[in-house]
Amino acid sequence: MRLLSTSKVKIGQFVGRPIFSENGNLLLGKGVKLTKGLIDKIFEHDIYFIYIDDEISKGIEINNVVDEEHMAKFVTSMKKVMDDAIFGDKNKNVSGFVPLETFKIVQDLVKALIENIMSNKDVLYSVTELMGTDMYTYKHSVNVAILSILTSKSLKYNYKMIEQIAIGALLHDIGKINVKNELINKKEPLTDDEFDEIKNHAKYGFEIVKKDVALSAYVKQIIIKHHEKLDGSGYPSGIESKDIPEFVRIVTLCDIFDAITNDRVYRKRIPMYKALEILMTDAVFKLDRNIYRHFVENICIYPPGSGVKLSDNREAIVVKYRREYPSRPLVRIIDKDDLKKSYDLDLIDERTIFVENVIELDF
Repeated sequence: MRLLSTSKVKIGQFVGRPIFSENGNLLLGKGVKLTKGLIDKIFEHDIYFIYIDDEISKGIEINNVVDEEHMAKFVTSMKKVMDDAIFGDKNKNVSGFVPLETFKIVQDLVKALIENIMSNKDVLYSVTELMGTDMYTYKHSVNVAILSILTSKSLKYNYKMIEQIAIGALLHDIGKINVKNELINKKEPLTDDEFDEIKNHAKYGFEIVKKDVALSAYVKQIIIKHHEKLDGSGYPSGIESKDIPEFVRIVTLCDIFDAITNDRVYRKRIPMYKALEILMTDAVFKLDRNIYRHFVENICIYPPGSGVKLSDNREAIVVKYRREYPSRPLVRIIDKDDLKKSYDLDLIDERTIFVENVIELDF
């Protein structure tokens, strides 16, 4: 099984993992043989990548922290939460609230996420491509919750606190319901005024939840402070490290990572290893270094099934990723002239060769 851009999918290839529509329904199941009509259907739903099964990727197993079926359910549940949240008039400063039945959905979602993650405790996180861009905001919230749970667990937080951090992570962008969709999904560069309006989502979110007795102070702090930075360069208040609790810093880092490793309407995603380099740089002054160290423990830098270019210019598919040796995966060297001559190479045994870049394989 391997990851392939939908623009490079070919008729006759087989779907490797289930693909879901923007409403969470199964679009194409594992093992389906692709036709032109089915490929067109994938494009219609703005799905950029899919997993395919073919001879060259035979035996490559891909395990995610949360499987596709559960993820689709979680994302659609999050959509319902955002749709049901009641917001006031931001111009008149009228507060909104999260209805009790909606909060129950959030609680159930958090418990299901934690249970899913705990039952897959040895599996590392990798970006899951399964739904179209219309669901980005909801998928992003679920991803940030997953990453926050993993990081909080590594930091030895107790269950109750992990639960509160996860709720805050799920609701961190709830203020975006008070921002116009065309602004959030704008393909062209934002004007200064438009960017200021986007940044207001943290304030809008706090207005929605500040009087809600069902939500803890931990959750409310995450919503209002998740864009603040330790050096005071964040927003909406520009506060510094002493006023930013550790549990908020966890969500901040997870939020940035997921945002830059997913495709958006206005830019392509950044490979995970490059995203970690960006976070590592920011961890000098803007982010929490200790949280970054624990965060990295849970990330699969070179996910099985992804394409890589080696330092000697050979192209390969990642076969197996090792937690203890993150930069030395087992790879399958591709012979494009004769795919049957492709062979596995263990980078643990080849110390002079290293992964130079993540690439899209085209064959």
